[in-house]
Amino acid sequence: NIVAAQEGTESREKTIGGIRSLRVENLSKHFSRKAVLSDVSFELPGNKVTAIVGANGAGKSTLIKILLGLEKPDSGATFIDGENITAFNLQERIQQGFGYMA
Repeated sequence: NIVAAQEGTESREKTIGGIRSLRVENLSKHFSRKAVLSDVSFELPGNKVTAIVGANGAGKSTLIKILLGLEKPDSGATFIDGENITAFNLQERIQQGFGYMA
């Protein structure tokens, strides 16, 4: 299982990077018949710091790569502020205000 933990302040009109929400719907990813992510859905507000935690092999890195546009999901969709960005590459996601810190 993957768990997303959040900490942040109350909603503001403008958020860091301009993103107000990130929504994932029914993401699935398989490698050689092995399901790494299976029907993952969640929504996160843009003004929160979010950590994704889970055991080794839970799919955290695969999820991040899909969110960044470095991997394509087998099914499902990713939205920023309601706009479907599933087909966007990394550069297009950055232009939408998406960021990543390791």
